[in-house]
Amino acid sequence: MIRQTVYQFRSLVADIFRHRSVLLAGDAAHVMPPFLGQGMSSGIRDAATLGWMLDLVLTGAADPKLLDLYTHSRRPQVIDYIEESVRVGTVVCETDPVRAARRREEMRSAAELPPPFEPPVGAGFRHGQPLAGHLAVQPLLRSTSGGKTERSDDVLGRGFTLFSVVEPDAATTAAVTELERAIGLRSVVVGAEGVQEEGEALSDWLKKSGVVAVLVRPDFYVFGTAAGPFEVVDLLASLRTSLSLV
Repeated sequence: MIRQTVYQFRSLVADIFRHRSVLLAGDAAHVMPPFLGQGMSSGIRDAATLGWMLDLVLTGAADPKLLDLYTHSRRPQVIDYIEESVRVGTVVCETDPVRAARRREEMRSAAELPPPFEPPVGAGFRHGQPLAGHLAVQPLLRSTSGGKTERSDDVLGRGFTLFSVVEPDAATTAAVTELERAIGLRSVVVGAEGVQEEGEALSDWLKKSGVVAVLVRPDFYVFGTAAGPFEVVDLLASLRTSLSLV
């Protein structure tokens, strides 16, 4: 034995992430064990969510009460990651040889890998819809005028984005135009003139989920979806209400 150090890990989360003009993020808002590597990752998610909210408020597009959504959006997901990190820690730090042997055997005999642990955000999305609250896919897009293939955020930049596989009707076009002026919403009709998807990551994702359109937040979490063309206008109206637009 050359060296021995006892580490003590703590799991903490603040009750609120905002008090008036004070906003907490990263280790100021939560502390978790290192077993998932999600401490800094969660801090980055905090900053990504807080960034677009502050942008809307400071530019006057949204009412400051939008910032109250920050705690409700981030805190539940952080708690999920803390609890999963603690669970993984019990595996990593197991000292009982019998329990350790039993767990190894269970892992070796597993027929397939479990799905990745990706908890949704806690709020700031349209509840009860497929994909809502979960991370969006990152499609490859190419300009039909001969542009190079790039990731969608490199092509479109940051902001709210409506991805659709159906042509918009007049009502949808009007709603998109209104939100484009208010918050810089981008609308992308996959396969339409001007933009082509390279591969089928986005179209397959929508098809498997039974939707024709998905509205993605600037932090790449899904705000909501539309099962048919007639639901897109309602989806955009729901976004306007959620953001407390002025």
